[in-house]
Amino acid sequence: MNTTRSDLLIHTVMEYGLFKEEMYSTPENEAYLKKVYRLLDDMQPGTRIEIDRITQPANFRKFIRSVCLYFWDNDNTIEFDSEYKFVKKL
Repeated sequence: MNTTRSDLLIHTVMEYGLFKEEMYSTPENEAYLKKVYRLLDDMQPGTRIEIDRITQPANFRKFIRSVCLYFWDNDNTIEFDSEYKFVKKL
């Protein structure tokens, strides 16, 4: 079962302000957020990325929050699988 866009939207709406505040709290976090946005912008529709292959375990939560912010701030064409192992561009 995949985490649907509406599931992600509900999660993001509840946490949007907290995620945004955290990701803009330091220059390092902001640079990380921009890196994730570029990655997601460059993905072609149908592309699926294994999250563990592109993030360090210590950055997993930061990556998920960055994707959630991207989802909210952009065109909502991103979804996670149910275990948050993959991110896919629709």
